[in-house]
Amino acid sequence: MEFSLNKPMSPTAPSSRIKAVGLTACCAVIAGDFFHAVPDGGDAYILKHVIHDWDDGQATKILENCRRAMGATGRLTRIVPTPVGVSMIEGVCA
Repeated sequence: MEFSLNKPMSPTAPSSRIKAVGLTACCAVIAGDFFHAVPDGGDAYILKHVIHDWDDGQATKILENCRRAMGATGRLTRIVPTPVGVSMIEGVCA
């Protein structure tokens, strides 16, 4: 799902990548505002380079909305930047 407040991506760009790797049956591109709500019922929520851009209150709101949206078995994964430019994955249980 694509969530962007300032510079929405072209709606065809993510769709093209999803189609190219054969994931159209299980992935969708949806515009939204993660400060307002996150789509319900996902098995996995992935935040890539998101939380570090916001202050503590805004980051908390994003995480609360993810938690509210996911089911009892849902999982949240954060992909964060590192100083050397390599992403590190942190798994966070619901």
